[in-house]
Amino acid sequence: MKTEQSTTAGATDKWASAQSKVLGRTQSGAEKLENALDEERSKKSRLDDLFKSAQDKLRREDDE
Repeated sequence: MKTEQSTTAGATDKWASAQSKVLGRTQSGAEKLENALDEERSKKSRLDDLFKSAQDKLRREDDE
């Protein structure tokens, strides 16, 4: 059985559209991963700052 491939512009546009969607998802996935990794990398300093501010607050309350 012989099949014919569609070479119309509509078929090509659908394929190009699908490829661009997949490419966009791949790029946005990589960006999301990088953002999550950056957040994890900065977690230590954020927690240190939070702990320091809590200690300062307790010291101020003790002084009063």
